[in-house]
Amino acid sequence: MVIVPCTLASIAAMDRLGTRRVRLLSMPAIVAVNSAALIYYAVARRRLRRTVTAASGAICPRCGYSLIGHDEEALCPECGAPFAREELARLWRGWGYL
Repeated sequence: MVIVPCTLASIAAMDRLGTRRVRLLSMPAIVAVNSAALIYYAVARRRLRRTVTAASGAICPRCGYSLIGHDEEALCPECGAPFAREELARLWRGWGYL
């Protein structure tokens, strides 16, 4: 283990090089990026909840295609995933969207 003595000269040198300034600026940047990601997630979840609620759970969980007006049991016309309306409603309810 190497112990480096910290003097005013070394602190001044770090400040001249900008490493200390970068460390101080990186924390607000991390907070800003995390806040933006959290806001994006909340908006996307709210939008999906509105869509699923409006369609009464008739949304394909694989591709998000609205299955309103299709048979009770069929294939999704967009991605080809099999679905049953009762299973879809139970699935969306279990995920907390209905």
